[in-house]
Amino acid sequence: MSRSVSTQARREEPLMTCDEVATFLQVSIASVRRWSRCRSIKALKIGSRGDWRYRYEDVLKYLSRGTEN
Repeated sequence: MSRSVSTQARREEPLMTCDEVATFLQVSIASVRRWSRCRSIKALKIGSRGDWRYRYEDVLKYLSRGTEN
């Protein structure tokens, strides 16, 4: 697989919403937003409204570190 294909595949990876992350981690949406603002969990802001989106692999990394933050 060439590097450009790999990069494009990552861009097309579906992103999780704040609600989906909260459900996955079994926490409140407010907690996920707080962790995003303080950069405990890696998040992307998309669109003109600045909606938070999360890569599944980043959520798993956060989970493996623990949620003490």
